[in-house]
Amino acid sequence: MSSLRKREYIAEGKLKDSSLRTMARMTDQNDHGGALRVGAEMLGLVKIAKKAELINKLHDLEGHLPKELYDYRYSLHKELMKAAEMRLTADEYKRFRKAY
Repeated sequence: MSSLRKREYIAEGKLKDSSLRTMARMTDQNDHGGALRVGAEMLGLVKIAKKAELINKLHDLEGHLPKELYDYRYSLHKELMKAAEMRLTADEYKRFRKAY
């Protein structure tokens, strides 16, 4: 897992723009699993971040993302967005969602 911690993603109770840009860049580069991991780390959701990392390893091992793993990753995405909506302000959630 990335050595980055929640405090590096959040400054004074607000999401860091640099963290959101990192997540957006990963999404733009088709690294949806990486963006999921970073988003989970931003919110301190360790289990989701670890699961995303393991899915990425299996994806690399297989050479493609099997449908079952895609479906599971998508369920983690929905869980992440639900947690983000609950934990962030409306403006932060909008920025978070746009970056993802």
